Amino acid sequence: MDSPDTEFKRSIYTDSQGREFHYIFVDHGNDQLGVHFSAFFGDWGDHPKYRQTFGGYFHRLKILSSDTSLDWLFLCDAYGADDNGTYYIGKSDDQFVERAIVEILKIIKFGSKYQPERSVMIGSSMGATAALKFGLLHQVKGIIAISPHIDLDVCAKLQGRERHVAWVLNFADTQSSDHFATTRYIRNILNDKLLSRSKIPDLFIQSCQDDYGVHYEQVVPLINEWKKSTSKVWFDDRRSGGHTSEFATRSVLLDAAHRLLTNKTLPITQYKLSKTYRPYGLPRGFYLNIRRNAGRLKQRVLQFIRR
Repeated sequence: MDSPDTEFKRSIYTDSQGREFHYIFVDHGNDQLGVHFSAFFGDWGDHPKYRQTFGGYFHRLKILSSDTSLDWLFLCDAYGADDNGTYYIGKSDDQFVERAIVEILKIIKFGSKYQPERSVMIGSSMGATAALKFGLLHQVKGIIAISPHIDLDVCAKLQGRERHVAWVLNFADTQSSDHFATTRYIRNILNDKLLSRSKIPDLFIQSCQDDYGVHYEQVVPLINEWKKSTSKVWFDDRRSGGHTSEFATRSVLLDAAHRLLTNKTLPITQYKLSKTYRPYGLPRGFYLNIRRNAGRLKQRVLQFIRR
């Protein structure tokens, strides 16, 4: 089984310790930039059979890079537990992944050719953690966060990411407030910017109400804090779907990105109801039935693989 992104040219940044960081830069000749951060590569990818092939997988590479109105940078985090991600941090006492991302951004001329106010950062789950963090730090024009992991202590406890967060913390107690500087980093940045009245990016965030441990526990509180700024917030909350990015279709992501970059209102109701933005263009009820049945089949396949 080949990794789906083999047709694209990978670049490699090597840090002072010899650690390699793969990325893909797609240059369409624009001065606007979309930066996409990959998520964890899923339960199926946690199985040893798939780790070598899909480690460093670039999520949404094909569906976004084909849009030629933006240049694109695709990033992944292949360190940490299972070589499956550190939330783009590295270690709490050595943020080597975070430093590498900053260097890669410099390499592709973010900050010079690509000004922050003409850039948007995108991600789902762990990738949304990075989009929020780097978007806030670099004061980009807009952030698109799909089912974001925000508070890493909560993700460890309620989202099955205990070993991933523990790895970042050098296997310390993931629930201790002593580590909030790392596990609550996004809230810390946001609070600092609110206090200093610094520029905060506009935000499009999408999550599902039945995503236990994320929607009500992390997303809703973050939105309430974000709204204290003068920035715009668009919240696409879905009734069901779990921890999914299936409602974040190509048409939704690209429309949101372009509207954020041009100060236009995001049509949240259309994202939910219009067939233009639906997954596969199917009626909602019919699609949800297919997805539920596919989920059951997936669980059976995983059980078979793990035997």
